[in-house]
Amino acid sequence: MYFKINYSGTSEEGFLRLRSIIKSARGTMSGGNIAGSFRIPYLFGELKGSYFLHSDILDVYISTYPVLVYRRRIIKLFEKINRKKTVLKLF
Repeated sequence: MYFKINYSGTSEEGFLRLRSIIKSARGTMSGGNIAGSFRIPYLFGELKGSYFLHSDILDVYISTYPVLVYRRRIIKLFEKINRKKTVLKLF
């Protein structure tokens, strides 16, 4: 399974957002702000794949995913890269 997601920001910002997404799903990742791999555990297996960040595009290659996890759900997980955290400033 392969898909692309456009995001705003630099590859470093994209990497930090991607790392946050994978960690929030109790996953692990190796690699840097250009390319790497990840693993996310599920009840009936695990999601394994690799990523490639360039300019404003995230390429995701899924090599293994649990049968009971719909493809659309996997894509939605990675689409969170476009959400930015809001920082509240106290004066």
